[in-house]
Amino acid sequence: MFKFMKSDPLKKAKKLVEKALEELEEGYPDYASTAYEKAARIFQEEEEIDFAVKYFREAAYCALETNDHYRCGELKLAAAQCLFLEGRYDEGSGLYSEASDHFHREKKFREANRALGIAIIGYLGARNFDTARNTMKKAEKRLVESTKKTTPIYELSK
Repeated sequence: MFKFMKSDPLKKAKKLVEKALEELEEGYPDYASTAYEKAARIFQEEEEIDFAVKYFREAAYCALETNDHYRCGELKLAAAQCLFLEGRYDEGSGLYSEASDHFHREKKFREANRALGIAIIGYLGARNFDTARNTMKKAEKRLVESTKKTTPIYELSK
């Protein structure tokens, strides 16, 4: 198609954010979460990483309002992946750790262990050794609680 006929993706993302705010005001956080996620994906494609992370997190908070911890964890993983691509390992690792908490709450132990393993590797990449060690202790405690098999990522981080 012609260049002048294409719509600006950033304008579409901004409209989705406005729609999400309207849905929140009307008391529909699940619809707001979906709109925020769509906006975040557009920002991610347009390489506006800070906005993508912001709206992934907003979508996650809306998912928490409906008590959907699994979706919240997935959205935080998406935000963390954006941060990792930018080389912001410390911030991304924090989101991976938070996502692990949500998965653990939903008794999705495999996903929780994987997310914690990536968080530990990210903290090591950021040279934040104390936090990596504390996260490892948290992972070991959870592993004893869940008595499930570990994931290869967790073994690598160990």
